[in-house]
Amino acid sequence: YIAMLIQAAIDGGLDYEIASQLNIKYISLSEKKNFSSELEQLEIDILYDLSQRVKKIKREGNTKFVRDCKDFILENIFKELKISDIAKYFNIDSKYLSRRFKKETKETIKNYINRKKVEEAKRIMQSSNMSIIDIAFNLSFYDQSHFTKIFKEFAGTTPRQYYKKIKSK
Repeated sequence: YIAMLIQAAIDGGLDYEIASQLNIKYISLSEKKNFSSELEQLEIDILYDLSQRVKKIKREGNTKFVRDCKDFILENIFKELKISDIAKYFNIDSKYLSRRFKKETKETIKNYINRKKVEEAKRIMQSSNMSIIDIAFNLSFYDQSHFTKIFKEFAGTTPRQYYKKIKSK
């Protein structure tokens, strides 16, 4: 039931990463319920939460096209993502893609890609002991210093400092 609700929310525009985190949270909550009445109430709460999130996304005004672009970026986060390649995939002009993405999201597509790569790097750091250079390589940064620069821009700290912080907890 939770998986079906999560998939419906993704189809409605909920970010895949957020949906994955919510899925884990909801499953964990369901495992703590002992009575069917508690599970029924949780189902209602989950449905309400997801519908409110999708409603908010719809209000933000991203069209299906931009949501599809975001999904494409997330599905290819480990590849070198060039605007021209994304535009080619959707069979549109690069400049048109850039303008439309920026108009709808208030963020450049390159900024969005870098932000999502940093979020993925942080997830990798939290769940593994992979080296910083390997993380940078896997996320298709051309060198470690470029990765560090982008990481610091979005995370407010260097990858090494972030690693130390999460590993000391």
